[in-house]
Amino acid sequence: MITEIAKITGVSEEEILGRSRKQRISDARHLYFIVMLRNGFKNRDICRLNDVNHSTIIHGVNSFNGLLASGDSTVNLWYRMAKNIKR
Repeated sequence: MITEIAKITGVSEEEILGRSRKQRISDARHLYFIVMLRNGFKNRDICRLNDVNHSTIIHGVNSFNGLLASGDSTVNLWYRMAKNIKR
């Protein structure tokens, strides 16, 4: 899944898994969290696989959903392209 997210967003897998707080990278990371959740991963699994805590996932999903709701064109395009990614 991460490979597909990297292709869609233009953000490398290493950056998605990293700690950068740059907007484009964190948005890609948050999209990755959403795709993982939609594919049946539990929060604890995402935490373990990405070396983050539960609140990071919640914040990321809420942040990304806020950008979707606000009509951010890049985030909406990424989401449309990624929403059907399967494990």
